[in-house]
Amino acid sequence: LVLSVPGWLDAHRPDRVVMVGRVTLSRPVAALMRRADVRLEAVRTHRWVEATPGVSAVHDLGVLDLPGEPAEPDHGGDGWRAAWLEAGAAVAEALDAEPPPWPTGPAVARRLLADLPEGATVFVGSSSSVRDLDLAAAGSGNGITVVASRGLAGIDGCVSTAVGLALAGKGPSYALMGDLTFLHDSNGLLIGPHEPVPELTLVVVNDDGGGIFTLLEPGEPERGADFERIFGTPTGTDLGALCAAHGVLHQRISQAEELSTALRTRTPGLRVLEVAVARTSHRAVHARLRQVAAEALA
Repeated sequence: LVLSVPGWLDAHRPDRVVMVGRVTLSRPVAALMRRADVRLEAVRTHRWVEATPGVSAVHDLGVLDLPGEPAEPDHGGDGWRAAWLEAGAAVAEALDAEPPPWPTGPAVARRLLADLPEGATVFVGSSSSVRDLDLAAAGSGNGITVVASRGLAGIDGCVSTAVGLALAGKGPSYALMGDLTFLHDSNGLLIGPHEPVPELTLVVVNDDGGGIFTLLEPGEPERGADFERIFGTPTGTDLGALCAAHGVLHQRISQAEELSTALRTRTPGLRVLEVAVARTSHRAVHARLRQVAAEALA
């Protein structure tokens, strides 16, 4: 959200960005890396990283062993660093004062982080869910570990990954994903009769289709006539019936307090908490979040 405020970013831009691995698909981050007044460098990990347009230098991956005593740190950039920290704190405070409305994806993501127990692990599905978490979460002080497979893109295998993560970890695990991500790997709900059952809560934000595309150019209101068939792709799937077919506990959540209560209630085994949201709400709530950030940094 800080990166999405052009005037503030112009006054506090970095001199260079060092890229390690594949870059995120987040548009504000990509826009920063395309700026002519920012030097883009990469760490040598994959050829396609080195070939990213605009990369002016590539560094070998390794550990630099400096001889002698370590140099005194250069505090010349402390003011710049402090400005970024203050901006993040200001936006977080503004979000606390005006959180995203319920029920929306960002509101569910924010509530999830707020109500998870200390030390919990949460797997985040790609597409809308990871963006919602990125935008709406102002930080959590209870030691939560957030895990994702491929960042913003690639919805395949997310249920199975969350199951594997829960089986490999200690204590309760959680996952946040959209309905298409959930449906794409719903066979991950099938646990063999002789296999260990994970203690895993899957929170599914169900907008009945490809809500992520409402945030992109095809979702602009003037293009709405063709959107539903090509990009919206509603499925109408009864997630409760799907869970029942796998013997998995399912609960439909309508109120924010219901989600908090469910998350705070530890339940053995696998369960699905479904929160229905309107696909038409995504564009407006994301725009409002950016406006809140801009007002906080004005």
